[in-house]
Amino acid sequence: MRSVLCVAHAGHARVNGGGLGHHPFDGEARLNARQSGVSHLPAQGLVVPGVSFAGVRIGDSMQQVRMVWGADYQLCKYCVDPTWLYEYRGAEPLGAAVRFEHGRVVAAFSLGSPAGWRTKDGLYMGDPIADVYQHYKTTGTTRCIGFDAVTARTGKVVTAFYSAAGVIYGFAIVIPTMTVCQ
Repeated sequence: MRSVLCVAHAGHARVNGGGLGHHPFDGEARLNARQSGVSHLPAQGLVVPGVSFAGVRIGDSMQQVRMVWGADYQLCKYCVDPTWLYEYRGAEPLGAAVRFEHGRVVAAFSLGSPAGWRTKDGLYMGDPIADVYQHYKTTGTTRCIGFDAVTARTGKVVTAFYSAAGVIYGFAIVIPTMTVCQ
């Protein structure tokens, strides 16, 4: 299924700068990785809109991503830009991915709808998409193939809330010039 959707998205992996300021949740995944000496994709990721995606930030280097999420990823074979797929072990592809340009993160996004992922504002996978509008007064909507993306821009980062059938089923952060249809 991943290959079909990657091709459908003109080479973007969609299966289902740094220095943007400090936020109290921003360094949680980074700190845990440094303290434990083991890096991996968190079981329940925290998205800080406009800042980070489970500890990964727009502008991070490949080395910084490895420090936070580890090296247990697959390189997307169908993607135009280098894109690392971090998948949880199990029956269906769930997890997250990071897309790079010139060795820096330009997008981080969920693969499928991993349970327990949420935003710092308390929006969870499976919540009604209408809840996004209670947190963000200025939004946009992009129609992607098979889903919609409700977007909100914070500084130099666009946060996307993926929706199908009226519920949030994914999150993303991207640079403003990048499509939110990941």
